[in-house]
Amino acid sequence: MLLEEELRRDVVAAELRWLSALVDDIDRGRITWSAEALADQIARLSPPRTT
Repeated sequence: MLLEEELRRDVVAAELRWLSALVDDIDRGRITWSAEALADQIARLSPPRTT
């Protein structure tokens, strides 16, 4: 159990560092996007529709 808890703690800490850096980049204007660019990415990454 101890090993799993250490792994979970380290993963959560890494995710928090990543999220904090992302928020900082957005706040400082280093990451930007337009609605069109975001829609293009969603369309490109979405699985194909089946009918």
